[in-house]
Amino acid sequence: MVIANDDGSNVWPGSSWTLFAKDDVGGSLTTGVVNDIRFTLDALPDTESKAGTWILTWTQVGEPGYDLTMDVVAVHKGGNRFASYLFEQETFTGNPTTASGTWQITYTNKGGQIPTLSHLSLYYRNATHSSTSGGGASTGNGVPEPGVLGLLGLGLLGLAVMRRRQVG
Repeated sequence: MVIANDDGSNVWPGSSWTLFAKDDVGGSLTTGVVNDIRFTLDALPDTESKAGTWILTWTQVGEPGYDLTMDVVAVHKGGNRFASYLFEQETFTGNPTTASGTWQITYTNKGGQIPTLSHLSLYYRNATHSSTSGGGASTGNGVPEPGVLGLLGLGLLGLAVMRRRQVG
């Protein structure tokens, strides 16, 4: 069975997931707020939407002074299927912050063509927040920001390998 589009019920096994950021390449951006932190995901394609960069930005819109920790699923859709990558207990600071990376589609579909990127989506569950000190500085009880960037980057880089195995 081929599931054409992702939604909160089919992105990862277990409890239901909630969409909090999405970029339909060539279309609209979905910006979401989770526990007073606003997220924006932007996929910026290079030539023909087969490669490019992504940027995730988050800023605190409510009460300052806490970090947000949650499980995140990143979804990459190209062609008629999608791939999902789980990042557990990721911590985002309440300070305005940006993570970025690159993506590239290198697999071929059943027609022998390299599909274009349809969209990137981020879903969450189990969101909790913890107090910080010093105007948003971490108290040391969370994962540092480079961990978020590294894990998201590794997940997106692994997209091509996993999709190639699935499509082939």
